[in-house]
Amino acid sequence: MGKITGEFNLKSDFSRKDFLSLLFYLGFLTIDREEDGFIYFRVPNYAVKEIYFDYFTSLLDENSSFDSIEIEAAAVEILKNGKINNFIEKIENALASLSNRDYISFDEKYIKKKDFDSEGKKLIQEKLEEAKNQHLSYSKAEEFKDRKDLKKWAIIFVGNKATIEEL
Repeated sequence: MGKITGEFNLKSDFSRKDFLSLLFYLGFLTIDREEDGFIYFRVPNYAVKEIYFDYFTSLLDENSSFDSIEIEAAAVEILKNGKINNFIEKIENALASLSNRDYISFDEKYIKKKDFDSEGKKLIQEKLEEAKNQHLSYSKAEEFKDRKDLKKWAIIFVGNKATIEEL
């Protein structure tokens, strides 16, 4: 699944999307179908699969801990079906790949590990209450006050684990 890159730019990083597009342009992949703005690729024939595909798959897996196409697909699932679990799982996986150094730059809106170790559940409840109050103020905004079809969640991350509450 992916999207086709229309033009490659040597000044930007070569992404998974770019790699899939290159495989498509070279004939190693063909379009199977299009759905919800995504293109589903397939291997065009047995020879390509047997000779090249396993190698290309291992290259993609080695060089990609974060896949924006999967994030986009999870976002589409939220929009179409109102299901957030796949999206949260992708975020948890991305956060799990961060080092302790990466977490140092998180600011005060994040629960610090040392605070969580001493007051864990209480802090999560406080953050959930803050989120509920924010949602309440947003729901009074002109754009949202008459909308009955919106789904709302409060999501609290401690490290790479999420606590989710539908509001």
